[in-house]
Amino acid sequence: MARTYRGLIIIKTPFDLALYPRLIWELQPRTIIELGSCQGGSGLWFADNMSVLCEKPGEVHSFDLYTKLVHENARASTTTYLSSS
Repeated sequence: MARTYRGLIIIKTPFDLALYPRLIWELQPRTIIELGSCQGGSGLWFADNMSVLCEKPGEVHSFDLYTKLVHENARASTTTYLSSS
């Protein structure tokens, strides 16, 4: 069963989705680096959570082999999708 966020596939476990907001709140990161983008759902999820939970705006950098799979709706001003090998 695939999980989605704002209509995009997000490959995270329910445990991860419960844990990350707590970490974001406590650590107040300025940058999150993600390995593996798929459609970009989790990168967008991270960016949205940072915008709500962090006092200062931050950025999400997501790396994947195939950035062509990232959906246009996943592209936010604070999210960057980069190709890597």
